Amino acid sequence: MKIVIVGGGTAGWLTTLLFRRYLSPNNYQIENVSTTEIPIVGVGESTTFRFVDCLQRIGIPLLSTYQGCDALPKLGIKFDGWAKKPGCFIGPIDGSATGLNYHDHFLYYCLENDIPIEYAGLGGYQSYNKKTNFYKNTDPNFSTDLDYTHFAACHIDTYSTGQFLKNISIKESGVIHHEDSVVDVLIDNDKIDHLILSSGKKIHADLFVDCTGFSKIISKKVPGYEWESYSKYLLLNRAIPFVVENDDAENLPVTTAKTMSAGWIWEIPSRNRIGRGCVFDSNFITDDEVISELEKIYGKKIRLQRSPINFQAGKQKKVFNKNCLSIGLSASFLEPLEATNIHCTIVQLENFIQKCIHDDKKDEYNNFCNTLFDNMKDFVCYHYTGGKEDSPFWKHVKTLPRPDKVNQILKISEERIFNIDDWDKHDGQAGQPLWDYIAVGLGHLDKNKCKQFTEDAGFDKEEHQKIFNNFHEWCKNVSSTCLTGNELNQYFKDHK
Repeated sequence: MKIVIVGGGTAGWLTTLLFRRYLSPNNYQIENVSTTEIPIVGVGESTTFRFVDCLQRIGIPLLSTYQGCDALPKLGIKFDGWAKKPGCFIGPIDGSATGLNYHDHFLYYCLENDIPIEYAGLGGYQSYNKKTNFYKNTDPNFSTDLDYTHFAACHIDTYSTGQFLKNISIKESGVIHHEDSVVDVLIDNDKIDHLILSSGKKIHADLFVDCTGFSKIISKKVPGYEWESYSKYLLLNRAIPFVVENDDAENLPVTTAKTMSAGWIWEIPSRNRIGRGCVFDSNFITDDEVISELEKIYGKKIRLQRSPINFQAGKQKKVFNKNCLSIGLSASFLEPLEATNIHCTIVQLENFIQKCIHDDKKDEYNNFCNTLFDNMKDFVCYHYTGGKEDSPFWKHVKTLPRPDKVNQILKISEERIFNIDDWDKHDGQAGQPLWDYIAVGLGHLDKNKCKQFTEDAGFDKEEHQKIFNNFHEWCKNVSSTCLTGNELNQYFKDHK
C-alpha cells in the first residue's frame, strides 16, 4: 500500500513519521510531498502531554525532543482576564492530584479554604512558583544529569519542530521526500487518481493524506467534501503573530492567554524566543487598532512576524473521504486556546493507524473524529462563559448560543460540584481534570458548594487537612530543586 502525505510543518512531518514508525516497510510505502517555499504558520506552538508521549512511544527520547524542537516545558495555561472579576489563574496540564477521582477533592479543598487552586496538583504548584518539572540530577548512578519530576507538555518552535521531524523521517526512517508542490488533483470515479506536481511529476497512491492546513489543497477537491462551521459559537476569525521589540520577558513554564478588547493574546516561551500573537474578531476591531492596543499593553513597539491570518472555526464532516485523509488544520480548527490542533492531530493519527488503516471503517472513524472535534469545541466555548463584559465584543459573547454540553455543565455547577461521570469518556477529550479548573477559575463553582459537599460527604475535616498539608509539603520539597524556565534554557544552551 502506498501512502502519500502532502504538506510539511509539524502536522505533515508528524504524520509522515508516525506512519513510517508504526507501519511495516514491507507492506507500506510512505512518501511526503512538501516544499520549504510554503510559509509555516505560527511563531511557536503550545502542545499537550500527548505530543511528548507519542514521540516517546516511537523511540524518540524526551531530551532529544526538547533539543530538536527548541522546546521548553509547559505545565499549564495562565488565563489572564477571562472572568468578570479581574485576575489570573493557571489551569495545569496534569490537573489536580485528585482530578481522576470521582470528585476532585484537593481542588475543592483549595477553593473552600482560600488556597491558590494551583496548589491542588504538582504541576500547578510548580508553575505557580515559576518552576519547571526539570532538575539537575546529582545521583552518580544515573547516566543523565538532567531529570524530571513528571511528564508534562512543552512549548515548541514551529520551524525547528518541522525540521526535527523531517530529518528523522528521511534520514533515520527512510521516507521518500518530494521537494515539490501540488498544482493539480486528478479525480477518477470520485477518488483521487494522482497528483500533478509543479515539476510535472505525477504521483499515484492508494491513500492521500492532506496536511496542507487551511488551504486544504487535496481534500476540498474530493467529491463529498463538506465543511461545518463553528462560527456561531466561536467568533474569532483573524490572527496576527508579532514580536515585541527588546523583549526581555521571563521564560515561564506556562502558556499565557491574556484577553484584550476583541480577543486574546498568546505567549509561548520556546528556547530562542517567546512566540507571541493575538486572535480576534475582525468585525469588532481593525488590524491597526489591534496593533495600537498591543503596543499599549506591552509599552513597547511591536513588529508583525507575517501577514495576518484569516480562519474560520470548524471541521470537515468527513475527514476520511474516499481515499483522502485530512489531518491537522485541514481537518479542523478552533483557535489556539488549549493547544487543540496538535493534540487532535495526534489523536486522529493514532486512532487511524491502530483501528482504521487495516480495515475499511470510514464511518466509524469519521464519527470518532466528529466526536473528538465537538468535544474540543465544547471545551473551548466554555472558556467564554466567565461573564466578562468590559467591551462591545465581550458583551456580544454573552449573547452567543452555547453548545448543549456547555449548557449542561453550567446548569450542574449551579446546583452542585462536579463528578467524573459528568463527562463522557472518549479518547483525547478534555475531562474533569481540565474542565474543573476552568470552572473554578471562571467563578462557576464557589466555596459554599464545596463546604456543603464536605459536610454532606461526612469528611473528617482535620484528617482532610492533614492529607492535603502532607501533599503540599511533598510538592514543596519536590519543587525546591527544580529549575526555572530561564535556568533550564541556559542548561540546554550549555549542552548542545
